[in-house]
Amino acid sequence: MAADEPDPPVIDRLAAPDDRTWRALEPAVASLLGALLSPTVDWTFAVLFLLVAVGYGLVLSLAALAVEEFSFHRYRRPRDLMTAFAAAVAENLGHRQLTALWPVRGIRDAVRGGKATWGEMTRVGFGTTPDHGAGAVGPAPLTGSISGAAEVWTDAARR
Repeated sequence: MAADEPDPPVIDRLAAPDDRTWRALEPAVASLLGALLSPTVDWTFAVLFLLVAVGYGLVLSLAALAVEEFSFHRYRRPRDLMTAFAAAVAENLGHRQLTALWPVRGIRDAVRGGKATWGEMTRVGFGTTPDHGAGAVGPAPLTGSISGAAEVWTDAARR
C-alpha cells in the first residue's frame, strides 16, 4: 500500500485474511470433494448441469452485450460487435474453466515442491511514429492539463 493511501476500514482488515485463505484453499477443497464424490455422481446429471451452467453464463454475457449495445451503441462497425460476441462465447466456453484449473495446478505444483516461476518475458514496448500521427501504434500522448476530482469540484463551485 502506498504511503498516501488511507488505511482500509477495520472490517476490510478483518475479512481480508479469511477471504485470501478461502481463495487459496477453494480449488483444493473442490478437487478433493470431486474426487471423493466421483463414484456416487450421476454423470448424466453432472453433464446436464455443466451444460446448463455454461449456457446460463453465455446468456448472461450476451444479454449484457445486447444491453450495452442498445444503450450506448459503442460498437461502430459490425465487425467490432462480432468480435465482442466471439469474446463472450470464448469466455464461457474455455476461459472460465481454465481460470478454475490454473489454481488447482498451482496448488499441485506447490505440494510437489515445485518452484513458482513466471518464465522469461521480454519487453517490446509500443511501436510509434515520431509525429504520433496517423498510423501510430500505442497510446496517444497527453496534451493539456488533467483535472483531478478536487479541481473539478472547486471549479464547479466557483461557477
